[in-house]
Amino acid sequence: MTESIRIGVMGNNMGRNHARAALQAETTTLAAIADPKDEMIERFWPYAGLTPGDVPIYDDYRTMIDQGDLDAVVNALPTGMHAEASLYALEHGLHVMCEKPPTVNAAEMIEVADAAKSRRLTYMFARQNRFGPDLREARELVQEGSLGRVYHAESRWMRARFIPFRGGWGVNKDAGGGVLLDLGVHQVDDAWFAMGCPEPVSVFAAMHCGMSHLAPDDLSMPYNADDATVGLIRFVNGASLSFLVTFALNIDWHEGYLDLTKPREKPLWRELRLYGDRAGIDVQKHKLIEGDVTGIFARNYQPRPEFTRYPNVFIAQISEFARAIVDGNAPLNPADQAVTLMKILDAVKASAETGAMVEIT
Repeated sequence: MTESIRIGVMGNNMGRNHARAALQAETTTLAAIADPKDEMIERFWPYAGLTPGDVPIYDDYRTMIDQGDLDAVVNALPTGMHAEASLYALEHGLHVMCEKPPTVNAAEMIEVADAAKSRRLTYMFARQNRFGPDLREARELVQEGSLGRVYHAESRWMRARFIPFRGGWGVNKDAGGGVLLDLGVHQVDDAWFAMGCPEPVSVFAAMHCGMSHLAPDDLSMPYNADDATVGLIRFVNGASLSFLVTFALNIDWHEGYLDLTKPREKPLWRELRLYGDRAGIDVQKHKLIEGDVTGIFARNYQPRPEFTRYPNVFIAQISEFARAIVDGNAPLNPADQAVTLMKILDAVKASAETGAMVEIT
């Protein structure tokens, strides 16, 4: 293994963020990119500050794996291809970091995790929010006991009109589309990670496909996936987590959570709050809310310096991937947590289909 981990990136839509991070991180080298679309490659060169020819390009990820001089890959292909491509890379002796969701379901993720374990290779699922200073600080406050016993969390990502059609696969349930696997994986994992990843025991949820009439006429697949999903997760320690994620909802701006980079006609905001018996946290507002019998007292907090050492979360994430490869210890986002996360999402879907609470085993 070379000192700098040679990384190939599969898929250059979301993959371009990981490719640029591989260029910028001190412990990685961008050794190849695979994408069948010329326009994706053409967009990448100026985005990364490169010129054509600086990095080898392949039109198929298998060819890149077969012919490229690589130590590892980042799998940023469409969701429905995550399992097959991760397995192909692992079978060829490469370490894998895979974009979210790591697979379409838990059964696929168990197969990927087993393949990585049997070959003694590092598998890491990409969850760059886990490397954000705000979330890291919240998790640290929980672990230090600043909140006391954390008994509930609520997590929401609200979009009024922001549907990722992606030619059809982004809104087709058979292709891994829908808001649960797109945004829900973020909001569930953000809260679960901040809570310390307690063991989940049950889920009650509902999924809605209410905005298919907004779809353009040229989609290659039917718009039949969820565009609004709500759920309640319970954990073995008695804690609970409620979440709501939407692609499109008839909502107005939430004045406390304005995203001023978006047009006013397209409200968008995210929320994450944790509640303990001693204090609570509003992660987006950087507030620690404490109180006693006389009232509530909120104060601002800042992430500690060790959580802000990297220029951005993508560089922090790929540096952690390289670290885990070199020293052989589990990454911050390990395969076993990817399995549990997919079991949670599977239970959300099962509960929505049956209308009943679903136990997680």
